[in-house]
Amino acid sequence: MFIFFCCTHGSLAEKCDAHSVCMAFAVPYSCRGGGAPLTCEGVVLYNTVSKQTTVVRNRGLFMYRNAENDMISWFSSSRRKPLVLRGARQVGKSTLVRQFAATQKLVLNEINIERHLNLAKIFRSLDIPRILEELSVLVGRSVDEPDSLLFLDEIQAVPEALVALRYLYEDRPDLPVVAAGSLLEFALDAKRLSMPVGRVTYMYLGPMGFDEFLREVEPDLVAYCRQAAIERSVPEMAHERLKRRLRQFMFVGGMPEAATSMNRHFHAPSSVSA
Repeated sequence: MFIFFCCTHGSLAEKCDAHSVCMAFAVPYSCRGGGAPLTCEGVVLYNTVSKQTTVVRNRGLFMYRNAENDMISWFSSSRRKPLVLRGARQVGKSTLVRQFAATQKLVLNEINIERHLNLAKIFRSLDIPRILEELSVLVGRSVDEPDSLLFLDEIQAVPEALVALRYLYEDRPDLPVVAAGSLLEFALDAKRLSMPVGRVTYMYLGPMGFDEFLREVEPDLVAYCRQAAIERSVPEMAHERLKRRLRQFMFVGGMPEAATSMNRHFHAPSSVSA
Protein backbone atom coordinates (compact mmCIF):
# COMPACT_ATOMS: atom_id res chain seq x y z
CA MET A 1 0.00 0.00 0.00
CA PHE A 2 1.20 3.47 -0.91
CA ILE A 3 0.35 6.01 1.82
CA PHE A 4 0.17 9.51 0.40
CA PHE A 5 2.39 12.12 2.03
CA CYS A 6 2.95 14.79 -0.63
CA CYS A 7 0.60 17.47 0.76
CA THR A 8 1.98 20.12 3.05
CA HIS A 9 -1.20 22.20 3.25
CA GLY A 10 -3.53 21.43 6.12
CA SER A 11 -6.69 21.64 4.00
CA LEU A 12 -5.44 18.73 1.92
CA ALA A 13 -3.65 16.78 4.61
CA GLU A 14 -6.87 16.48 6.61
CA LYS A 15 -8.40 14.51 3.72
CA CYS A 16 -5.64 11.90 3.70
CA ASP A 17 -5.80 8.74 5.77
CA ALA A 18 -4.06 5.37 5.96
CA HIS A 19 -6.16 3.98 3.13
CA SER A 20 -5.70 6.87 0.70
CA VAL A 21 -3.25 6.72 -2.18
CA CYS A 22 -2.32 9.32 -4.75
CA MET A 23 -3.61 8.47 -8.20
CA ALA A 24 -2.20 11.44 -10.08
CA PHE A 25 -1.46 15.16 -10.26
CA ALA A 26 1.58 15.75 -8.04
CA VAL A 27 4.01 12.98 -7.14
CA PRO A 28 7.13 14.91 -6.16
CA TYR A 29 9.25 12.08 -4.78
CA SER A 30 8.39 9.25 -7.17
CA CYS A 31 8.61 11.60 -10.16
CA ARG A 32 12.39 11.65 -10.29
CA GLY A 33 12.38 13.35 -13.67
CA GLY A 34 11.90 16.73 -12.05
CA GLY A 35 8.15 17.00 -11.82
CA ALA A 36 5.73 18.82 -9.59
CA PRO A 37 7.04 20.62 -6.49
CA LEU A 38 6.15 19.57 -2.96
CA THR A 39 3.51 22.27 -2.61
CA CYS A 40 1.06 20.73 -5.06
CA GLU A 41 -2.11 22.34 -6.39
CA GLY A 42 -4.30 19.36 -5.61
CA VAL A 43 -4.50 15.60 -5.60
CA VAL A 44 -6.70 12.69 -6.52
CA LEU A 45 -7.18 10.40 -3.54
CA TYR A 46 -8.16 6.77 -4.03
CA ASN A 47 -9.45 4.90 -0.97
CA THR A 48 -8.38 1.25 -1.15
CA VAL A 49 -11.18 0.15 1.18
CA SER A 50 -14.22 2.01 -0.14
CA LYS A 51 -12.90 2.06 -3.75
CA GLN A 52 -13.95 5.72 -3.96
CA THR A 53 -11.98 8.41 -5.79
CA THR A 54 -11.99 12.01 -4.57
CA VAL A 55 -10.52 15.06 -6.31
CA VAL A 56 -9.15 17.45 -3.70
CA ARG A 57 -8.22 20.93 -4.86
CA ASN A 58 -6.17 23.31 -2.79
CA ARG A 59 -8.14 26.52 -3.11
CA GLY A 60 -5.82 29.47 -3.42
CA LEU A 61 -3.25 27.60 -5.53
CA PHE A 62 -5.43 26.22 -8.32
CA MET A 63 -7.63 28.17 -10.69
CA TYR A 64 -10.01 26.54 -13.13
CA ARG A 65 -9.11 27.12 -16.78
CA ASN A 66 -11.52 26.91 -19.70
CA ALA A 67 -8.76 25.18 -21.67
CA GLU A 68 -9.37 22.05 -19.59
CA ASN A 69 -12.43 21.37 -21.77
CA ASP A 70 -10.24 21.58 -24.88
CA MET A 71 -7.86 19.05 -23.37
CA ILE A 72 -10.74 16.68 -22.67
CA SER A 73 -11.79 16.92 -26.33
CA TRP A 74 -8.21 16.24 -27.40
CA PHE A 75 -7.84 13.26 -25.10
CA SER A 76 -11.10 11.61 -26.19
CA SER A 77 -10.47 12.10 -29.93
CA SER A 78 -10.20 8.92 -31.99
CA ARG A 79 -7.40 10.57 -33.97
CA ARG A 80 -5.45 11.90 -31.01
CA LYS A 81 -1.98 13.25 -31.70
CA PRO A 82 0.66 14.48 -29.26
CA LEU A 83 -0.47 17.82 -27.84
CA VAL A 84 1.88 20.79 -27.82
CA LEU A 85 0.72 23.33 -25.27
CA ARG A 86 2.09 26.74 -26.13
CA GLY A 87 2.06 30.01 -24.27
CA ALA A 88 4.18 32.49 -22.36
CA ARG A 89 5.88 31.53 -19.15
CA GLN A 90 3.84 31.56 -15.96
CA VAL A 91 0.43 31.40 -17.64
CA GLY A 92 -0.31 28.03 -16.00
CA LYS A 93 0.59 25.45 -18.66
CA SER A 94 2.08 22.93 -16.24
CA THR A 95 -0.68 23.41 -13.69
CA LEU A 96 -3.31 22.85 -16.38
CA VAL A 97 -1.77 19.52 -17.38
CA ARG A 98 -1.48 18.35 -13.77
CA GLN A 99 -5.09 19.25 -13.05
CA PHE A 100 -6.24 17.54 -16.24
CA ALA A 101 -4.44 14.33 -15.26
CA ALA A 102 -6.10 14.47 -11.85
CA THR A 103 -9.64 14.96 -13.10
CA GLN A 104 -9.20 12.24 -15.74
CA LYS A 105 -7.70 9.86 -13.15
CA LEU A 106 -4.51 9.41 -15.14
CA VAL A 107 -1.09 8.62 -13.73
CA LEU A 108 1.00 11.65 -14.60
CA ASN A 109 4.54 10.96 -15.77
CA GLU A 110 6.05 14.43 -15.77
CA ILE A 111 9.57 15.23 -16.90
CA ASN A 112 11.03 18.72 -16.91
CA ILE A 113 13.23 18.64 -20.01
CA GLU A 114 15.06 21.77 -18.90
CA ARG A 115 16.56 19.78 -16.04
CA HIS A 116 17.74 16.96 -18.30
CA LEU A 117 19.49 18.53 -21.26
CA ASN A 118 21.43 15.31 -21.83
CA LEU A 119 18.20 13.84 -23.22
CA ALA A 120 18.95 15.68 -26.49
CA LYS A 121 21.06 12.85 -27.91
CA ILE A 122 18.41 10.30 -26.94
CA PHE A 123 15.59 12.21 -28.64
CA ARG A 124 17.87 12.84 -31.62
CA SER A 125 18.02 9.09 -32.24
CA LEU A 126 14.25 9.03 -32.95
CA ASP A 127 14.30 5.49 -31.52
CA ILE A 128 10.93 5.48 -29.73
CA PRO A 129 11.42 2.28 -27.65
CA ARG A 130 14.75 3.63 -26.43
CA ILE A 131 13.29 7.06 -25.70
CA LEU A 132 10.45 5.59 -23.63
CA GLU A 133 12.87 3.32 -21.78
CA GLU A 134 15.14 6.24 -20.84
CA LEU A 135 12.18 8.35 -19.71
CA SER A 136 10.91 5.45 -17.61
CA VAL A 137 14.26 5.32 -15.82
CA LEU A 138 13.98 9.04 -15.02
CA VAL A 139 10.43 8.80 -13.69
CA GLY A 140 10.96 5.55 -11.83
CA ARG A 141 8.12 3.65 -13.51
CA SER A 142 6.99 2.74 -16.99
CA VAL A 143 5.75 5.84 -18.81
CA ASP A 144 3.65 3.94 -21.35
CA GLU A 145 1.33 2.03 -19.04
CA PRO A 146 -2.43 2.20 -19.65
CA ASP A 147 -4.25 5.13 -18.01
CA SER A 148 -1.12 7.25 -17.90
CA LEU A 149 -0.13 10.57 -19.41
CA LEU A 150 3.38 11.47 -20.52
CA PHE A 151 4.12 15.14 -19.91
CA LEU A 152 7.28 16.72 -21.35
CA ASP A 153 7.55 20.15 -19.76
CA GLU A 154 9.82 22.98 -20.98
CA ILE A 155 10.32 21.12 -24.25
CA GLN A 156 11.90 24.17 -25.89
CA ALA A 157 15.07 23.37 -23.91
CA VAL A 158 15.63 20.30 -26.13
CA PRO A 159 14.12 20.98 -29.58
CA GLU A 160 14.99 17.44 -30.64
CA ALA A 161 12.22 16.26 -28.33
CA LEU A 162 9.69 18.30 -30.30
CA VAL A 163 10.80 16.62 -33.52
CA ALA A 164 10.50 13.20 -31.86
CA LEU A 165 6.80 13.82 -31.18
CA ARG A 166 6.09 12.98 -34.82
CA TYR A 167 7.52 9.49 -34.37
CA LEU A 168 5.80 9.03 -31.03
CA TYR A 169 2.54 9.58 -32.90
CA GLU A 170 3.46 7.16 -35.69
CA ASP A 171 4.87 4.40 -33.47
CA ARG A 172 2.76 4.81 -30.31
CA PRO A 173 -0.55 6.49 -31.20
CA ASP A 174 -2.09 4.85 -28.12
CA LEU A 175 0.15 6.82 -25.74
CA PRO A 176 -1.22 10.26 -24.77
CA VAL A 177 1.63 12.77 -24.81
CA VAL A 178 1.56 16.43 -23.83
CA ALA A 179 4.47 18.80 -24.34
CA ALA A 180 4.56 22.33 -22.98
CA GLY A 181 6.90 25.10 -23.98
CA SER A 182 7.36 28.70 -25.00
CA LEU A 183 9.18 30.40 -27.88
CA LEU A 184 9.28 27.10 -29.76
CA GLU A 185 9.97 28.66 -33.15
CA PHE A 186 13.12 30.34 -31.86
CA ALA A 187 14.35 27.11 -30.26
CA LEU A 188 13.80 25.14 -33.46
CA ASP A 189 15.37 27.80 -35.65
CA ALA A 190 18.51 27.83 -33.52
CA LYS A 191 18.97 24.12 -34.23
CA ARG A 192 17.76 24.42 -37.85
CA LEU A 193 14.90 22.05 -37.15
CA SER A 194 11.30 22.26 -38.35
CA MET A 195 7.92 21.85 -36.67
CA PRO A 196 6.40 18.35 -37.02
CA VAL A 197 3.46 19.64 -39.05
CA GLY A 198 0.51 17.26 -39.36
CA ARG A 199 1.70 14.94 -36.62
CA VAL A 200 0.94 17.05 -33.54
CA THR A 201 -1.94 19.13 -32.21
CA TYR A 202 -1.23 22.68 -31.03
CA MET A 203 -3.08 24.51 -28.30
CA TYR A 204 -2.36 28.01 -27.05
CA LEU A 205 -2.85 28.98 -23.41
CA GLY A 206 -2.92 32.66 -22.54
CA PRO A 207 -3.46 34.46 -19.25
CA MET A 208 -6.71 33.95 -17.38
CA GLY A 209 -9.87 35.57 -18.67
CA PHE A 210 -12.26 37.50 -16.47
CA ASP A 211 -14.71 34.57 -16.25
CA GLU A 212 -11.93 32.27 -15.03
CA PHE A 213 -10.94 34.87 -12.47
CA LEU A 214 -14.54 35.15 -11.29
CA ARG A 215 -14.91 31.39 -11.00
CA GLU A 216 -12.22 31.46 -8.35
CA VAL A 217 -12.99 34.62 -6.37
CA GLU A 218 -16.81 34.76 -6.58
CA PRO A 219 -18.25 31.80 -8.52
CA ASP A 220 -21.86 32.95 -8.15
CA LEU A 221 -21.10 35.98 -10.34
CA VAL A 222 -20.09 33.91 -13.36
CA ALA A 223 -23.70 33.34 -14.45
CA TYR A 224 -24.50 37.07 -14.26
CA CYS A 225 -21.40 37.87 -16.29
CA ARG A 226 -22.38 35.42 -19.03
CA GLN A 227 -25.98 36.60 -19.29
CA ALA A 228 -25.10 40.29 -19.52
CA ALA A 229 -25.95 41.87 -22.85
CA ILE A 230 -26.98 45.26 -24.25
CA GLU A 231 -30.62 44.21 -24.37
CA ARG A 232 -30.52 42.33 -21.06
CA SER A 233 -29.31 43.89 -17.84
CA VAL A 234 -28.20 42.16 -14.67
CA PRO A 235 -29.41 42.97 -11.14
CA GLU A 236 -27.94 46.18 -9.77
CA MET A 237 -26.29 44.45 -6.82
CA ALA A 238 -24.64 41.91 -9.12
CA HIS A 239 -23.51 44.76 -11.38
CA GLU A 240 -21.81 46.53 -8.47
CA ARG A 241 -20.03 43.35 -7.41
CA LEU A 242 -18.94 42.65 -11.00
CA LYS A 243 -17.53 46.16 -11.37
CA ARG A 244 -15.52 45.73 -8.18
CA ARG A 245 -14.10 42.41 -9.33
CA LEU A 246 -13.36 43.80 -12.80
CA ARG A 247 -11.33 46.63 -11.25
CA GLN A 248 -9.37 44.05 -9.26
CA PHE A 249 -8.85 41.91 -12.37
CA MET A 250 -7.63 44.87 -14.44
CA PHE A 251 -5.25 45.85 -11.68
CA VAL A 252 -3.87 42.36 -11.02
CA GLY A 253 -4.00 40.93 -14.55
CA GLY A 254 -4.53 37.37 -15.70
CA MET A 255 -1.31 35.70 -14.59
CA PRO A 256 -2.44 32.89 -12.25
CA GLU A 257 0.18 33.44 -9.55
CA ALA A 258 -0.70 37.12 -9.22
CA ALA A 259 -4.40 36.34 -9.17
CA THR A 260 -4.08 33.64 -6.52
CA SER A 261 -1.98 35.97 -4.36
CA MET A 262 -4.69 38.60 -4.62
CA ASN A 263 -7.36 36.05 -3.79
CA ARG A 264 -5.71 35.27 -0.47
CA HIS A 265 -6.34 38.88 0.52
CA PHE A 266 -9.74 39.39 -1.14
CA HIS A 267 -11.37 35.98 -0.70
CA ALA A 268 -14.30 37.25 1.33
CA PRO A 269 -17.43 38.19 -0.71
CA SER A 270 -17.53 41.84 -1.65
CA SER A 271 -19.88 44.18 0.22
CA VAL A 272 -21.81 46.99 -1.41
CA SER A 273 -22.46 50.14 0.55
CA ALA A 274 -25.57 52.20 -0.01
